[in-house]
Amino acid sequence: MSVVGLGCWQLGADWGEVTDSDALAVLHAALDEGVTLLDTADVYGDGRSEVLIGRLLAERGTGQVLVATKMGRRADPHVADAYVAGVLDRLPAGPRDFSHTQSLVDAGREATAQWLSVRLAVAD
Repeated sequence: MSVVGLGCWQLGADWGEVTDSDALAVLHAALDEGVTLLDTADVYGDGRSEVLIGRLLAERGTGQVLVATKMGRRADPHVADAYVAGVLDRLPAGPRDFSHTQSLVDAGREATAQWLSVRLAVAD
């Protein structure tokens, strides 16, 4: 994995218009310069960022590219299974490892529970 990754929120066009050709040019330029980590989420342009990354990978192959994507508020219900089903539609076929998804969800729940218990103890 490269030391520098590319955050792909801007490709979702949430911050202004970004054409597909401009977004793909950014992605191609990043890979051409040795970037192998692309960070995205299902909420970046309501999945548009993932779709564009999927197009890039379909054109160039997955190679050494690592796509780090996250489950945002679009998953309905808000569970890991709903997220995985959606991301499989947006990213191309190829090697995938979702083994971290449930463990991250569980870790997030545990951290939230610990934070709440500390907050409640302080409030007492």
